[in-house]
Amino acid sequence: MSNSVLIPPKFIESKYSSSFEQFVGSKLYEYSVDKEWVYGFQTDVNRHQNQGGSIHGGVLMTAIDHILAMHILRQPNPPTRIATIQLNSYFVSRGVAGKFVVARPKIIRKTRDVIFVEGSLLHGNYEFYFARGIWKIVQSDK
Repeated sequence: MSNSVLIPPKFIESKYSSSFEQFVGSKLYEYSVDKEWVYGFQTDVNRHQNQGGSIHGGVLMTAIDHILAMHILRQPNPPTRIATIQLNSYFVSRGVAGKFVVARPKIIRKTRDVIFVEGSLLHGNYEFYFARGIWKIVQSDK
């Protein structure tokens, strides 16, 4: 990376980091507080910046899709397989390439067939992206 990686205190490398890095091009970090998981990743100016100087929207969408899905799989008694069936993205403000991004996912509702999840991406306490999605619980082949 062309910029220095400064991982905030508390964050450790996630057990999901290798798959995240494969798609997003950055290691994934995490920590848990009060049974809530917080994720984060370092963006890189050369890899993640669009022509306007912001984090590319495709990077944000890929990252949140991966993080929200991982968050589902990390819950007690997780489904074996899931698939994203809807993901709505809200580009609230500008994400700055080269900065550390914090992700705060939240499961809203779970039924027998689908799980509703939402999450924000932030620089510190500054929210710049929000997503809401639905994941299908994929039944095993019988």
